[in-house]
Amino acid sequence: MYDNPEEPSEIIVVGTAHISEESIQEVRRTIEAERPDVVAVELDVGRYHGLTHPEQQRASFKDVLSSGRLYQFLVHWLLARVQNQLGLEVGVKPGSEMLSAIEVAGSVGAKIALVDRDINVTIARFWAKMRLIEKLKMLVALLGIATGDEEINLEDITKDDVISQLVSELRQFSPTAASVLVDERDAYLAGNLLALRGKIVAVVGAGHKEGIKRYLDHPELIPPLNELNVVPKRRVTLLSHAL
Repeated sequence: MYDNPEEPSEIIVVGTAHISEESIQEVRRTIEAERPDVVAVELDVGRYHGLTHPEQQRASFKDVLSSGRLYQFLVHWLLARVQNQLGLEVGVKPGSEMLSAIEVAGSVGAKIALVDRDINVTIARFWAKMRLIEKLKMLVALLGIATGDEEINLEDITKDDVISQLVSELRQFSPTAASVLVDERDAYLAGNLLALRGKIVAVVGAGHKEGIKRYLDHPELIPPLNELNVVPKRRVTLLSHAL
């Protein structure tokens, strides 16, 4: 159970779509109007560095193989390709709302807080929860979207978090794995927000907004954050040998 007797003065949660110009403007308006002490963004250190220094984010295939986490690279690549493809359709680069939040935070003198879990931990836990058939189904679905074989309603996507749209389908055949991507991170994000002090504007994907608010209202339900950072041991399967 999460234990934090002190509470920040105020937390304002802004839910965004990751490829929406409207979301970018909402983020700017909120931060400029509220002038918070802290702007918390749904990023970890790695993704923050990737957004702010994209020219340095090049890993060789040899590095990926030597890391023993080819499946993580594959899932990363597929999700990034899906978001980039959709971003091209609507003319907004994925992550622009987070970059905007970081920029405006600097202009109003607010500190930046990175409140999301390490993406590698999330994907490792996500992968470990899935059965072989579920992994295959997910990869096929992502490949279909990434190659344009499956259509996505762009109007709906720009109103919500891209990952949440994919997770809503994932829940149908692997609710435990979906819980890692959304539910665990709701708790993790809320726990980190409660650890901050002062007036806070939190910029998160729209799919996390309601879950975060539930945990903020009931912090006693937040599990210890260190438990949510445990990377499960890899199970030996045919696919794990291949990936």
